[in-house]
Amino acid sequence: MQEQDCREPDRKDEASPGNEEKRAAVYGLGVKDLHDVPLIIPPGKHVRLEPERGAGEPGYARLEPKSIDDVKRWIGVPDEIGAKRCGCHMLPPEVPGVASAGELRKLDTTTQRAIRDIANEYVNGDSRRVLAYKPLLAHLIDRAYIVGVFLRQDIDIYNGSVLEIGKSVKILFARHIRIWRGGLLKISGNAKIDCVSINGDITGVFQAIDKIAIGRLMN
Repeated sequence: MQEQDCREPDRKDEASPGNEEKRAAVYGLGVKDLHDVPLIIPPGKHVRLEPERGAGEPGYARLEPKSIDDVKRWIGVPDEIGAKRCGCHMLPPEVPGVASAGELRKLDTTTQRAIRDIANEYVNGDSRRVLAYKPLLAHLIDRAYIVGVFLRQDIDIYNGSVLEIGKSVKILFARHIRIWRGGLLKISGNAKIDCVSINGDITGVFQAIDKIAIGRLMN
């Protein structure tokens, strides 16, 4: 992207107030909950989005899922897409029944890892494949939360600048994202980018394409 004003007019069907409201509602938020200021990374600057560094700052939101379906909707992928992905783990032949999150935390490490693999398949894969485990997964999200940065306006990353998404941030929500020549959008962990459009030099982003499309509840 050249160093010139190449902003395109908003796509009325995607960036309209009505669509904006629908996009925010997916996360249980309203338009008023979005930080209504553009994020501009000037040339030569490095900005890191990390809740530990910016707790309480505008734009940060802590989402508390009420079900595993909330997690899938917020940071996962639709079943139709997940079904095309090859599962990375063999599902266990059986897992012990538990009646509470406390009981789940008392299970041995191997069993807990197996349950997390099931949760990963539910969220990032085809949930229909592991639907029978859904009652068990409800205990897994006890005390869980997902941190996101929610911006109503655009993001501009200028020449020689870096916008880094910290490991704790699982969602970056914005309108349009423009990465100018020499700018970099760096994703340190697993994050989902929810935007109307992303333009410019996205070479660095492609290196972490799975991390853009897929997020994990637990690392």
